[in-house]
Amino acid sequence: MTGLMAGPMTEAIDPVLPTPAELGEIVGEVWSSFIDGDIVAMSGAAMSGAAMSGAAVPGAAMSGAAMSGERAGNPGGDRGDHAAGPAMVASVSISGGWAGHLMIVAGHDCARKIAANLFQLADDDVSTAEIADALGEIANIVGGSVKSMVGMAATLSLPQVVLDASALVNPDAREVVTVHALWNGQPVDVSLWERCRGGRPADDVKGR
Repeated sequence: MTGLMAGPMTEAIDPVLPTPAELGEIVGEVWSSFIDGDIVAMSGAAMSGAAMSGAAVPGAAMSGAAMSGERAGNPGGDRGDHAAGPAMVASVSISGGWAGHLMIVAGHDCARKIAANLFQLADDDVSTAEIADALGEIANIVGGSVKSMVGMAATLSLPQVVLDASALVNPDAREVVTVHALWNGQPVDVSLWERCRGGRPADDVKGR
């Protein structure tokens, strides 16, 4: 038809999520800025700078000192002495052009030591509220870095902390990137989850 002009075509932009190595590098940089002692990927490489390249493998089982069944993000597993007490999880949600969650899971003992280290307190002097604040702050900073990578307009929620990870259910999300690590000999899991939208497979996301 004459007199009609087609509107401008816009190319769909895919979100860019961190690879396991990139997520590990983010965690390592945040950790070194706020917490004493290296956080170490399961392969044994310190999670900082170029040392993380290729060190973390999504879905890798814990090995060595962390041991089978002691994965921090497996509340039903036998965590033994490495994660005394129920696993705790801190999360932030990303909403916008891409939607998902950044989660940090650690055993109660490990979470208490993280808080004591962050606030320069003795382990026995750390309150449950301070443990929640510490884990939430780490999740908030890591989540903010991930949000910046996505390349789409997005907002970051306030952190939420669940004291027993076995009570946490994510029926609307799928795990897309995971880093398993050790800090002071105790397991820490950092994972990125994509909120499901109309059955879109997670493997369509760039950066996988």
